[in-house]
Amino acid sequence: MAEVVKNPQKSKAKRFIEFLGSMELAITLLSALAVASVIGTILQQNQSYNDYRLKFGLFWFEVFEKIALYDVYAAIWFLSILGFLILSTSVCVYRNAPVFLREARRFRTNVQLKSLQSFKHQKQWQVDKPADEVMSMGAAFFNYLGLKSRSTVAQQHRLIAAKKGGINRWGYILTHAGVIIICIGALFDSKIPMMIAEWSGNLKPETRNISASEVPDISRIAPGNASFRGNVQIPEGGKANIVFLNVRDGYVVQELPFAIELKDFRVEHYSTGAPKSFESDLIIHDDQLQKPLEATIAVNHPLVYRGFALYQASFADGGTKLDLALWSLSDKPGSVINKKTEIFDSFNLSTAGETLSAEMTDFRLFNINGVMQDDGSTKQTNIGPSISFKLRDASGVAKEFVNYMLPVTSEGISSYLSGVRSDPTQPFQYLHLPVAEGGVAQFMQLLERLSDEKTVETAAILTVSRTMGKALIKDQKLAADISGSMLNLVALFVSGGYEAVVNDVKGRVPEDKQKEVIETYLKLLQSVAATVYETMLSEKGHKTITEGDWQWFDLALQALNTLPYYGSPIYVEMKSYQHIQAAGIQITKSPGQNIVYFGCVLLMIGVFFLFYINPTRYWLWVDQQNAQTRILLAGVSHRHTQDFEKQFDKAVDDFEAALNRKRGE
Repeated sequence: MAEVVKNPQKSKAKRFIEFLGSMELAITLLSALAVASVIGTILQQNQSYNDYRLKFGLFWFEVFEKIALYDVYAAIWFLSILGFLILSTSVCVYRNAPVFLREARRFRTNVQLKSLQSFKHQKQWQVDKPADEVMSMGAAFFNYLGLKSRSTVAQQHRLIAAKKGGINRWGYILTHAGVIIICIGALFDSKIPMMIAEWSGNLKPETRNISASEVPDISRIAPGNASFRGNVQIPEGGKANIVFLNVRDGYVVQELPFAIELKDFRVEHYSTGAPKSFESDLIIHDDQLQKPLEATIAVNHPLVYRGFALYQASFADGGTKLDLALWSLSDKPGSVINKKTEIFDSFNLSTAGETLSAEMTDFRLFNINGVMQDDGSTKQTNIGPSISFKLRDASGVAKEFVNYMLPVTSEGISSYLSGVRSDPTQPFQYLHLPVAEGGVAQFMQLLERLSDEKTVETAAILTVSRTMGKALIKDQKLAADISGSMLNLVALFVSGGYEAVVNDVKGRVPEDKQKEVIETYLKLLQSVAATVYETMLSEKGHKTITEGDWQWFDLALQALNTLPYYGSPIYVEMKSYQHIQAAGIQITKSPGQNIVYFGCVLLMIGVFFLFYINPTRYWLWVDQQNAQTRILLAGVSHRHTQDFEKQFDKAVDDFEAALNRKRGE
């Protein structure tokens, strides 16, 4: 006998194919994709790396960057899992589809009697009817039940095999095919072409903050790119024929075969200030069009043109024109410079011996904040427009400011708000400048006078004369010393607030007398400042000073005390503006979208077949036992067993009634 030689290589290949088509591998890959999709949903994708650094910290930022969690759907490991899932599911379909199709067509006419007798659902009869008549009755009965049947005749028996619901087997094929097609569509919409271009050196992301016209060709993608998802902001009246695609810590410019013009932008707000709805009127300029195409897009109502989908994604400022008054707080306090600029513009300021860069970053037309009412309650109120800007020193360190145009009234006192912060993760700290005569000019005038030595010296002498009266004439040296101390107190206060005065006392006075001296100094300081204020009002024609004037003075002293911590050599007052809005348009090109939709349809049809079509089989066994005919009716269903049990019991009753019915009835 010849020895059979096994082919170990073939055996390994077979085992590998079986592994690729195994359910264990498919479930593992699907679970990995599900986890990745959850991460991609929870963690906002393709954002600025600076935002991620601020959110997660440097350590976790680097960890997440290494495993490509900031662009999950373009990560090598994600695309590899997707590719393996396509391969695994395809092998599964290749191996099992023929088996499923054969099973769906087979009637199983070679079943044995012992097998039928072992079924849970089976019933036997002994009748006097001829076998031919029973077979005819069985065929008619199965037809009545809506079953397809096939009969066979053997030497010792006759058999009718019937079935329905064989299309259920197609459910397995369609669900697997749907998964394959969906994954293929996802690969069509992936960044693989762009990744290949980057690996080959034909594409390099740009990391500099420069205008689109300055971006070099190596950071640009031609209009023929198969798929992408990018964003562009277009101001009202402006045009764009590009979008920006985020790539890690940089970006590339995707060119479009047409230009988009923003004709008008509209936004509605809830009472809380949150945007309620916003929409854009667009004009598409394309050489292929006889005339420009006009369309309106809104949230969830995109425009699809030439395979490009234009979504209303966001809105921002489009370069609002600003008319500002720049009040000096340090160099020549109280002086003002008028400045015309716009959002996203920057200009230099030379003040207090240094040069600062002022960067206008944002304008908001509405600001809904909680405002304290007279009864102590808080009401959500629109406090008017605001501008945001940064002041950056020569070393690059910046402070962020937000200034409101309209004053806010609280407890009967109106003041302008100016927020400041050095860390973008921290909340703003606010400076309150009291309002008089509709602006901040009076406060700036008070600051100017308190910063002028001659004005303060005159006020100090006047204050001493009021306090000491005739004693001033007798002891002029004492009066000069007191007025000199007042002058020094005011200078300390203007430069460093109350804290500077307290620190000066602590450095010169014994600890047991510090409290008494501090209280005395603060009273002297307030007296001199009050004298300066009274003189200022008198020069304006105020004959009497009201209680409201003194309330304003108290708030002004609080603001002067806060100025050293404000950290800005200027106060920016917004006089007027010309509001210009910009629409954030997200543009996508997804050639795999229809492929994914088709795969989803197949998947839904397959799931419907699997869950709602119940495959059932019946057999009618007929053989001769002496003078009688033995009949066995058996049925099986692998799903919905409780429902099938009722169905089989009814079938038994109906068939038994047919057996008992006399011929011709």
